[in-house]
This record gives sequence, C-alpha cells and structure tokens, in this order.
Amino acid sequence: MALPLPQNAIRSGRSSFPGDVALVSQKVDATSSANTVITSQSKKRHNKFDLLTSLLRRNRVIDNTSEPSDNTQELIKSRLLFVNDVKRTMEYATYMQKFHHADPYSANTVRSSKYSALNFLPKSLFEQFRRVANFYFLIISLLQLCTDLSPTNEYSTIGPLMLVLTATMIKEGLEDRARHQQDWVVNHGKVETLDGMVEPGKIDASLDCFTQLGAFRGKLPRFAIRQRDLHMLEVLQRASQNPRLQKLPQLQFYGVRRCAIQYNSLQLLKWLHATRDKSPTMTDEPRLLGAAITCYFDNVEIMEWLHSSPEGPHEAVDRVTEVELCHAAEFGNIRGIRWLHEHGCTAFTPLVMDTAATHGYLELVTFLHENRTEGCTTRAMHGAALNGYHEVVKFLALNRSEGPSERTLEMATSAGHLRCVKLLCKVAQPPRGTDSWNFKVAHQCAIDAGHRDVARFLAIQTEKGTKEKKRWCFGLF
Repeated sequence: MALPLPQNAIRSGRSSFPGDVALVSQKVDATSSANTVITSQSKKRHNKFDLLTSLLRRNRVIDNTSEPSDNTQELIKSRLLFVNDVKRTMEYATYMQKFHHADPYSANTVRSSKYSALNFLPKSLFEQFRRVANFYFLIISLLQLCTDLSPTNEYSTIGPLMLVLTATMIKEGLEDRARHQQDWVVNHGKVETLDGMVEPGKIDASLDCFTQLGAFRGKLPRFAIRQRDLHMLEVLQRASQNPRLQKLPQLQFYGVRRCAIQYNSLQLLKWLHATRDKSPTMTDEPRLLGAAITCYFDNVEIMEWLHSSPEGPHEAVDRVTEVELCHAAEFGNIRGIRWLHEHGCTAFTPLVMDTAATHGYLELVTFLHENRTEGCTTRAMHGAALNGYHEVVKFLALNRSEGPSERTLEMATSAGHLRCVKLLCKVAQPPRGTDSWNFKVAHQCAIDAGHRDVARFLAIQTEKGTKEKKRWCFGLF
C-alpha cells in the first residue's frame, strides 16, 4: 500500500522524522550514501501514485504493514522506503548489496573532471578532432604524407598540427588534474547531515558526530532556530501536534524561546510567542530577560520587546540577578547594562565593575563609574593588571580609591605586562596597609618567569627605593 508523503516534504527537500528512529547531526564523508527515511501519518490508500512516482523518479514509498513484492526485477529497479520501519529498509539495502551488487541509494559523489588515466588519450583526441579546423588540417596532413599531390614538404602541415594538439592536450590535462584535486577535497571533506538511520546509544565513533539530535530534549526545533529556518519550525510545530509524535523528546519545543534569544533572532522569538498555543509541547520559560542580557549579542531590541511590548511576555526588570549582570559585563554588553540602568534595575553590585575591569572593557567601566554608586573592589585593578589592560589600570588608578590588592604587582610581573607594571609603580597607590610596593619579590617573579625587561625596570625601581630610604635615614641624623 503506497502512502502519500507529508505536506511540503517534496517541495522543501526535507525528510520527515520516523517515530522509532533518532536523528543524528554528524560529520561523514561526502561519498557516503544519502539515506533518507520518509514517513507519513496517513494509512489511507492514495490514488496519485503515478504523480508521486514521477516526482520521486522511480522511488517507492511502502507501508510497513504491506508485504514486499515477489518480483525481484521490480525490486532491483526501484528504491524502496519502508515507512516507520528502519529494520526492513536496512534489510532491503543489505539484500541489494549482497545478492545484486548494487547500492539501492544514489551516491552523492561530486565529479567535475572530464578525463581519467585510462580514457585521457582517446577522449582528448576525440575532443580535439571534433573541431572542424583540426579535422581539416588532419586530412590535409594525411594527403601530404600519402600522396605526391602537394608541392610543399610532407611534414610542413602535420608538424605544426601535432605541436598545437600536444600543447592543447597538456593544458587540458593539467586543468583536469586540478579539477580532480578539487573533487577529492570536496568528496573527502566533512559535511553536516541528518541521518535518520542511527539509533540512540548505537552511534559509531567513526561517524565523527558533533551534535546528537536524538538524545536531547527539544534539539530539532533548536537546530532549526540556529539555522533561522522558519519553514522547518512550522513543519516541526505541525508534527508536534500529533499525539504520537508528542512523545518524541527531540520534537518537543523545549527551551526554544531562550534559544531564539541566544541566537539574536527577534523574528523567530515573536513567532514562537505568538504561536505558543499551537505548540502543546512548548514549556514555560521564565527569566527570558536574564537570558537576553547574558547573550553574546547586544539584544537591546529583544530586551525592549520582552519588557514593554504589548505582544511580549512583560518580563520584569527586577528579576535580573547579579550573576546575570556579571555575565553581561564579562561579554562587554554595555548597551544591555545601560538599558537596565535606565529602567531601574537594582541588581548592580561592585562585582559588576570588577568583572568589566578584569575583561578590559574600559567603556563599560567608565559608564559604571560615572552613573552608578556601587563602585568596585581591589579585584578590579588586580584583574586588569593581571590580564594586561593598562588603560583600565590607569583609569582605576586616577579615578578610584579602592587601589590594588597585595599581589597585583607580582601577578602583573609574572605575566610580563611591562606597561601595567610601570603604571602600578608610578600612578597607582600601594596596597592598603603598606607604605610601598615590594619590588624585591616582584623582581624575583620577573626573573623566574623570564621577563628580562620587566626585571630590569624593577631593579631600577629597587635601587631608587633604597636610595630614598638612605636619604631619609641621613635626614634623621
């Protein structure tokens, strides 16, 4: 019994997903077989099999309840796809390869070359003498060699002709060799595929899988969001409305709105929120505003839509936490932090400026210094000096009174940041509870780390400090 294909399956070129197999996104050789499992939910007879056959080009879709045909020749000529029956499909492929030495599925090998090592000479000569001019001079050359009709030398025509043909054949051979090399690179490269024939827990390590779609909840909708494929999301949403397919974890719309925020897709986020009633497997996702602020992108438009749009979920700014603000500072999300400041967020702490300074975001540190009152701690200058952000070190030394920590100079010296070391010695105040920097310990750290320029500078500073102490002692007496 032939079954119709799901809606848009042929038009979009995408296969549906069976209920008893998992989809695995993997990297495989491009020369591997392109296996596709096509499913259908309808069990009714379909009278448009001829049209379907013409569209599939001799491919047949067979229900898993039907018996295979007894006509072996018909099986050989057809490509059989057993709906929702991976076992029978694999048995058919094994039967074809074992008894008929044929692969039932078309290969996808890319071949742009014209010649091979065996047919280069005859095929190249045939291509050359297809040209009328070359064929004409060949006939003239043969007449000169075989008869005495020509008044000129018998080799006067065939010599230049052979020279031109040889040069042309060498040129085509080199070009075809380059095409062979390009084809080899394409055919032996890694491509991303969705393989419906791999079951969860039975993944071969040689497949080089990088995303196991079938083993995690909501992976298929999130994969479509990453590809920004609204059409595939619509197909998956219709599939998730089927009571049988709702049990598949990879088809459930789990974490889809948060995924749309992470990939900076406001269009898909609006569509998911507007059609949430049509997705019975879509789960509630609180704290979407916190997800927007912790993204790598500056999702100010998404944050505005989440907070104040009439069509949005009306997320409250007060629900943003200190941890989420620190993540935003880690990414340098100054637009998002400025937006939260303008909308009265109360989660700001000194740790936010510490994080921004540690990661070298001078603009964000300046904004927090000028607009917020929380300030920072000694970890701000310590982190900036440790990572070599001398501009942040200079700003903190000139504008903040927290100062560095006790080991700031030693850590900057061990890392070899000479400019930060100079700023700490000349501009920054020593750590609290001390009168000066411990240049001897820092000098030894620079020697141990192999930073000679830093060690030389610290040696000079040590000598200056020693001379100043001597002058102070002489002044007392």
